[in-house]
Amino acid sequence: MEETIASIILMCEKLTEEEQQLIADGLSRHFGRTVQSLIPALPTFNSEELNITKFVINGLILSKEYSPDVNNPHLTIV
Repeated sequence: MEETIASIILMCEKLTEEEQQLIADGLSRHFGRTVQSLIPALPTFNSEELNITKFVINGLILSKEYSPDVNNPHLTIV
């Protein structure tokens, strides 16, 4: 589990504070308990919760890196 926590912390470096808080809020609703701040809460997560967190963060990072910028005025939608 320590390895998973370390991996999540590294992934969080690619997120803004606002994005981390959005994830914490979503996890709070999903887990049915309050997650105030994402990184400090990680040691309290069980293995399944850590995996869910890792997948959610990875999905957000992939979306940020590979989705087109919809606000780009030069973007052409066919």
